[in-house]
Amino acid sequence: MQKGLRLGRFLTVIALAFAVLAVWQAPAAAQEGETATLVIHKADCPVGTTGDIFEECHENRVSGVEFDINGTSYTTDGQGVIEAQVSAGDVAISEIDFDDVATGGSAYVYCSIQESTTQETRVAASDVLFEGETENGNVTVSGVPADSVVICDWYNRTIVPATLTIHKLECPENASGDIFEACHDNRVEGVDFTVGGTDVTTDDEGVASASVNPGDVTITEHDFETYATAGRAFVYCSVQTAAASEEEAVSAANTQVLFQGDTETGEITVNGVPAGSEVICDWYNRVTVEQPTPTATTEPTVEPTEEPTQEPTEQPTEAPTEEPTERPSGDATATPTSETKLPETGVGASRGGSSGSLILGTMLFVLTVSLAALGLRRRPAA
Repeated sequence: MQKGLRLGRFLTVIALAFAVLAVWQAPAAAQEGETATLVIHKADCPVGTTGDIFEECHENRVSGVEFDINGTSYTTDGQGVIEAQVSAGDVAISEIDFDDVATGGSAYVYCSIQESTTQETRVAASDVLFEGETENGNVTVSGVPADSVVICDWYNRTIVPATLTIHKLECPENASGDIFEACHDNRVEGVDFTVGGTDVTTDDEGVASASVNPGDVTITEHDFETYATAGRAFVYCSVQTAAASEEEAVSAANTQVLFQGDTETGEITVNGVPAGSEVICDWYNRVTVEQPTPTATTEPTVEPTEEPTQEPTEQPTEAPTEEPTERPSGDATATPTSETKLPETGVGASRGGSSGSLILGTMLFVLTVSLAALGLRRRPAA
């Protein structure tokens, strides 16, 4: 009796267990039989892109990218699209070779319920099943409704390299005016630079280029002190854009100047280099201008001319002036004297003697007479 009761209880427990298991598995079995359509739009979007990512990058489709969806492999077609039938519920998506294709190290994924596989529209937040970043290429979309269409926009963040080109130039430190006009043709070859971690050397046109990641790029000139003898360089970096004419290109470049100024160390940082852009940096090393050394003018050496020795000129000895001696001859010229008139004696002059002797004698006679008279006059009376 007791054995029968025990057997009955055991069978009851087994039956209840099967019932519970059937009830628990029923929804899962029903769900496994329901499917949904999952579409992936694979696109690239450069690191640093701003604004509406759909507007900026949705058309940057990428073909030939492999994904694993719930254990099944798929590859994007020429339009960057995968369309797969999946079981309703949670859907696991993994991008194969994620590190190779998402060069920026992440992907932004946006999955939403849509009306069709070909028309994607903005939906209410309740219809967004996943939105966020993945850094390993794995995403799980939860709660995919049966018979629904879910589109996942998968934006791999990529690094689109830019091209940075250096024009290496020299410019005298005293150059004035427009530096481009004055010095842009003074190219220098064989100068080493490091551009964004890449070593380059200017060619015979003074040009060196490197592929760089967008963002901030550091440029260093090697042996700066050797080339920039004035101790500084002026650097002008601008984004180049396609234009219909050179004037338009210059105008466009002038509105996208990334660096403008002097460096005294030979190193600068160009900020905000756009992805996929072409940037040209005109690098003008200021150089000293050597002043010409004045050439000394050699004065001709004058050879001393031997002066002829002048023989002393014998000075004429002045002969003593001989006092004129009164000659009795009438040829001598007498010094004119005042004529003394003698008293009339009635005796005429002798014609046989000279007139000079006559005059002298007369004067002596007169003098004698005069002295005698004077002596008589002064003598006291006896």
